[in-house]
Amino acid sequence: MEFLDGLRGLAALYVIVQHVPLIISPELAAPQSIKPFVLYGWTGVELFFVISGYSLTMTMPSHDKSPQPMVSYAISRLSRIAPLFYVLIAYNIAVMWLLHDQTFALSRVIKSALFVFNLFPSDANGIVGASWTIGVEMLFYAVFPLVYFAARDVWRALAISLFAVVASNLFFHLFSTSAGPDFAPYRSVSIVTFLNAFVLGIAAYWASQTLSKRTNHESLGTFLTMLGIAGISWLAVNPKGLPFFYPSQSSGLFYALMVIGLGLAPWKIVANPVLQFYGRICYSMYLWHPPVIFALEPLLHKIQRLGYSDTTTLFLCYTIVFAVVSVVAMVSYHLIEIPGLKLGQRLKRTISAARSPPMTKLEPAE
Repeated sequence: MEFLDGLRGLAALYVIVQHVPLIISPELAAPQSIKPFVLYGWTGVELFFVISGYSLTMTMPSHDKSPQPMVSYAISRLSRIAPLFYVLIAYNIAVMWLLHDQTFALSRVIKSALFVFNLFPSDANGIVGASWTIGVEMLFYAVFPLVYFAARDVWRALAISLFAVVASNLFFHLFSTSAGPDFAPYRSVSIVTFLNAFVLGIAAYWASQTLSKRTNHESLGTFLTMLGIAGISWLAVNPKGLPFFYPSQSSGLFYALMVIGLGLAPWKIVANPVLQFYGRICYSMYLWHPPVIFALEPLLHKIQRLGYSDTTTLFLCYTIVFAVVSVVAMVSYHLIEIPGLKLGQRLKRTISAARSPPMTKLEPAE
């Protein structure tokens, strides 16, 4: 669906909006009028999680038609994530060694390569910049088939999402005092915290399917999209979030409303060619933007020293970073992501052919 690509692009751009002023040192100053919305850009990752739950639920029936549904599903996920992620692991190892004369512990590299690093509080951030989300995403991929079969309608999905919130709060309440110093920050990057966002995406898909049958689904969709935008805007200036929800969990509910609404009545401003383009290359944008920002840091510092207003300085830095990240991501998408996806398709066809029963040759009747 075009609106999903648009939302993916929007999510990737929003994350970068937050990271540009924060990653470089000293930080760029954001004008007070937009500062809350700039700093709330981290919730773009939660929008990614909601979209993942939605799109996985939408595409799972195509895997069900395969001779080996779980094999088809697993290969599609690995071929989507692994190739580029492994390139970034190699890149980070090389940069740390060649430029900083440092190395990563072998155990950390293995955990990242196996996509299990998010299970370890001390290693949950991974060795690739901003890759904690990949750790969360891959763990959800592992449990998604179970959640999918348990949440086959909107009410079951909402019940599981609520259970995930309660379980998360209980989990961190029980272990926050007895665990080590790495445990407190672990809450903000843990699969336990963000599982409910993925399940809200599943609920959003089933809700869209149900509500699309109503005669007023377009007006209802517009209302839900506006309600979602209003909720995100309110959270940006009230970062403590909703009662009972951990702050990192609050935005998922409103992003889910936006996904439902746009599924019922897509807005051209979201489903437009520019955001769809960024939606296609969003994975490369997300993984490459931290090293690009670090590489551009000397140039961004020069812009800081030019003496322009905070607004002009931030705009110039955004322009440069977005331009360079866009080029790098586009090249990465074509040279790494697409070949990886094609390899996954060939592997699925090979496995499917190998497991298909041989054709019986019919002898002509005498």
